[in-house]
Amino acid sequence: MLQNLLKKLSLDSESREELDRVLSLPEVEAVLARSDERALEQRRHLLQQLREAPRRHKGAIAQAMQHAAAARERVHRAEIELDNAKASMTSAMSAELAAQVSETNECAALRSELRRSRDRRIDDLLLHLSVLDDGVRALIQVQPVMTRTLAGDRELKYTSNEREVVAARTALSEAMHELEQDLTFSALGRTQMTERLAAVCMRLADPLAALDLGAPTLDERGEIQPPMAMPGAVAVYEEQKGYFALRVASSD
Repeated sequence: MLQNLLKKLSLDSESREELDRVLSLPEVEAVLARSDERALEQRRHLLQQLREAPRRHKGAIAQAMQHAAAARERVHRAEIELDNAKASMTSAMSAELAAQVSETNECAALRSELRRSRDRRIDDLLLHLSVLDDGVRALIQVQPVMTRTLAGDRELKYTSNEREVVAARTALSEAMHELEQDLTFSALGRTQMTERLAAVCMRLADPLAALDLGAPTLDERGEIQPPMAMPGAVAVYEEQKGYFALRVASSD
């Protein structure tokens, strides 16, 4: 080690000879020998530790390997259980969907049969109300009205029957919903059904009268009769290709 250090020093020949003379002194050689012995002893100690390291760590490594193997086994079992749970969930979800589809199909079939076999007067009244709704939609009127202010100036204002049209259409919508839902999906005898249909027609009388329109009615036999025109309007039903068209116009 010392020789390597000396090689790195830049000494002239005279200085090097003096240094060599000093290093060759017995007491200096003894000091250097003890230093070399300590370095060798340190290396021998490190080598001994290196040889003993596997034995020292053998137990800890074996225990860690055992724990790692057990953990891998637990993970493997958990993955199998997870796969089984996923397969079970998929099967259960398919069964759930199949049950829901079965319910939906059965309910749809039952509703279809109830609609097919309902009192034909429901269909008659629905047809009249649908035609009325189409006609009422076109009845909105806006009329200019000339008035005077408090100061005597002329002022143009506008009036509209929008409120009456909205009220009539709302009443028609509620009546059709009652026919399509409450009465279609019910089991009423002819007398009870006649009373319910008459009540539906009566509730439409006032909202339609506000627009000079009549509501459908029931005759003495309980049959549905088309709405009659009121004094302020002309309502004409024409049978065309299996449906009715309503014309509403101002009368002279």
